[in-house]
Amino acid sequence: MECHAVTYKEAKVLSPKRFRYRGIALVFTVLVVFILFLFIGLSIDTGKLLHNLHELQNAADAAALAGAQIVKFKTHNETRQFTHELAYANTAEKLNVTLRTTTQAEPFESEADLDIILGRWINHQGYFFPTLDTPDAVKVIARRADGLTDAPALALLFGRFVDVDTADARCEAIGWYCEISGPGLIILDRWPTDNYGKPRPGLHVAGVGGVRVIGGGIHVNSEYEGDKSEAAVYVHGHGQMLCGRLSLTGTTDPYSYYPDLWADIWMDEELGMQMPYDIFEGAPYMPDPLRHIPPPAIPTDGLGNYIVAYNEKIMTSCTLNPGYYPRGIQVSTIDTTVILNPGTYWIGGGNQPGNQVGGLIQTGGTLVGHGVLIYLTKDYVNPAGKWARLNIGGNVVTDITPPGDEVNPKIINGLEGISIWQDRNNTENQASLHGGAGMMISGTLYFPNNHLYLSGVPGKAGNQIICGSLELFGTAEILVSYDGRNDNSKGITVLTQ
Repeated sequence: MECHAVTYKEAKVLSPKRFRYRGIALVFTVLVVFILFLFIGLSIDTGKLLHNLHELQNAADAAALAGAQIVKFKTHNETRQFTHELAYANTAEKLNVTLRTTTQAEPFESEADLDIILGRWINHQGYFFPTLDTPDAVKVIARRADGLTDAPALALLFGRFVDVDTADARCEAIGWYCEISGPGLIILDRWPTDNYGKPRPGLHVAGVGGVRVIGGGIHVNSEYEGDKSEAAVYVHGHGQMLCGRLSLTGTTDPYSYYPDLWADIWMDEELGMQMPYDIFEGAPYMPDPLRHIPPPAIPTDGLGNYIVAYNEKIMTSCTLNPGYYPRGIQVSTIDTTVILNPGTYWIGGGNQPGNQVGGLIQTGGTLVGHGVLIYLTKDYVNPAGKWARLNIGGNVVTDITPPGDEVNPKIINGLEGISIWQDRNNTENQASLHGGAGMMISGTLYFPNNHLYLSGVPGKAGNQIICGSLELFGTAEILVSYDGRNDNSKGITVLTQ
């Protein structure tokens, strides 16, 4: 028998199993290190991107806030430029944030080429509506993407190892000018009633007419809650209402949370599209912004007697001077033109027989008064004198501007910005504006304790209306071009997405 001894060293070398696994640990080590490298790179790139996105979001927030501060008071181009400048003052990835100031189309088309979009924030429904019609909000889209020369895509540090060099980024912010009150049209009465003591809405819009407040909103103090005549605001038929915002203490009919019922009310016939606005129910009571202004004193002589002028019924063209007209001024002849020289006109109701009441009555002709304040008061000369009323309508031309319009710079706040004022004690008579489109009244129309009745097609009815309650019927279309006077705006909010 032959034996052969094998040493341990030889056995180790000759072992086929141990030889097969030789060097595999090095391969695993390389793979693990590479994977760890990728994870570390991914973490670094993720952290860098999050930091850059935070910078980009801060720039969007700042720009939206800046635009919202001026969107209601500056031109669209000025708002876009100011928004752009505030964004550019911030950096992301050490590069100034650049927003395109591309002009926005109306009606709105697409946000693809827009970084600054003007519109309205519809708070009670929670969405942004792009529009150039009375905007109160600015949407900013801060982008970094391939193809944008001034805003290239964000660079990656380690992504290039997997053939990903850049990442697109997009941050949005909406700045909203949170207007608590709507000073274009202010309804003051908290519990309005008709002549029989029956409750009626603070604002009642019916027929096929409507009220349009450009540049401002509508505020209604009425606290009524319910539907139809029991609501603070009642809009029915095909009546329309367009404004920047509707604020009211009570409720609306139709109810605000049924947007489908507001489709016709929101419709802008000129643009052929819906123009929704925020409806803020439960708003706080808004006091009369002109309540501290004392009424103009009726002129008297050295003995305290009223200095009066008598032109009760005007049958031929003439020019009138400022003064006290206790019997009122009445223009009814079609071919008559009456010119009011600048100044204050105190108008009384006269002492006419029966239930007839005088005042400023225009049922025909042309009435032109630039730089005038028409103050509707009482006939104090006669012990039985009556309070004046306002009645303008029919086929007439009425061109009235307040004293503040005739100076440079224009004065819009306070007494000089008022064109028609119904005495605070004159609570007996409603004011009526009705007729054709020849109405061109500027300034504030001030009926603090009176009901205002509108019918026909009044046209332009001032830059601000302040009244106890308002009723709009028939085909009346009232246009109020609010210019920021007697402002009660509250604050600004930034909403980010």
